[in-house]
Amino acid sequence: MSKAMLVLVLGVMFTVGCSGSDQVGPGSMTPDNTPPAPRSVTVEQMEEIQATERAGRPAVIDCYTDELERGTDKKLKGSVTVEIHIAATGAVQQVRIAKSSLPIPQVLQCIEKVIRSWEFPRLRNDTWYGTTFMFSPAY
Repeated sequence: MSKAMLVLVLGVMFTVGCSGSDQVGPGSMTPDNTPPAPRSVTVEQMEEIQATERAGRPAVIDCYTDELERGTDKKLKGSVTVEIHIAATGAVQQVRIAKSSLPIPQVLQCIEKVIRSWEFPRLRNDTWYGTTFMFSPAY
C-alpha cells in the first residue's frame, strides 16, 4: 500500500503573529484608547505562508508514514501542534512542538527538521505561525 493511502492529515492554522490594523485613524483605536499594533503580515503574505505549509505537508506526512511502516502500532494516530518563528527574511528561526498526542519522539524530531527547511515569504517583521497536523491511518 502506498504512503498516500496510509494516512489522512489535516493542517489547521491556529495562531499567527498579527493583530490590529495597518492604518490608524478614526475608529481604529483599541478599547483602552491606544492604537492597535501594526500587522506582522499582510493578507497576501498569510496566503503565501499557508501555501508554503501546504507544499511542505507531504514531507511532514512522510515522518508519520515512515513510523507506521517500521513501527509496531499500525493504528498510531494523534495530533501535533507546532509553532514556527518566521524571520522577516522568510527563514525559519525556531520550531516548537507546542502540543502532541503522538508518543513517538522520532516523528516529532522529523517534523521539526522538515519544517526548519521551509522557506517562507519575506515579511514586514518576525512573526509566529502555528498549525496543527492530525494523523490517522486511512485503513
